[in-house]
Amino acid sequence: MKKIKKIVLYVLLSLCLVTIGFVPMLNRGDFFSISNATSMKNTSSAASIKAYKKFLQKNKYVYGLDKYYKMNYFTTLDLDKNGVKELIMIDKTNKEITVYTYSNGKVRYCGNMYDRSSVYIDKKGRLARIFNNSGAKMNYYLTLNSKEQLYLVSYTYDKLKKKYYKETNVVESSKDYNRVKISKKTYNKEIKKAGFSKDVSKYLNNRSNRIKYLK
Repeated sequence: MKKIKKIVLYVLLSLCLVTIGFVPMLNRGDFFSISNATSMKNTSSAASIKAYKKFLQKNKYVYGLDKYYKMNYFTTLDLDKNGVKELIMIDKTNKEITVYTYSNGKVRYCGNMYDRSSVYIDKKGRLARIFNNSGAKMNYYLTLNSKEQLYLVSYTYDKLKKKYYKETNVVESSKDYNRVKISKKTYNKEIKKAGFSKDVSKYLNNRSNRIKYLK
């Protein structure tokens, strides 16, 4: 009986040692994976801010193809939630924006958009806008697609057809929106997320603001 107890005790002790030996290894592996991913994001983010500062010092930005205008106000926001903020140029009225991103070591043009309503930050932290006329009401936010083009995602109520849709498209595209019919319940759920949270914090493009707000 004593031998059986000793064997059982030995087995339990062995299992404990094996468990203790393996768990820290798994934790260390997970830790290093997370640390490396975080480090890469931080490095890329720091490089983007440095590049944006140099870009803003030129005091001009691309509006469409081969056209240059002086910059007005700037802000930064991670539109596609990849850990790297985009540089967003905004006019005085908050109605026209031009978006750039940092990719492969360069500041790249993503798109320009003007609308009669002002942009704002919605409850999900996205750059959003509401368009409303006699034909439709659009609650939409802006992001980037896989090609780093400015991309619109809208939850739309067609007042004439009395139907609800999700619409998507590249902002600077001549093609019609990709339109998918959705339920009123889905529409209302998404509209709540797209509700106004706060105004966009924008800063006049000058040296002191670049130092203070581009971080």
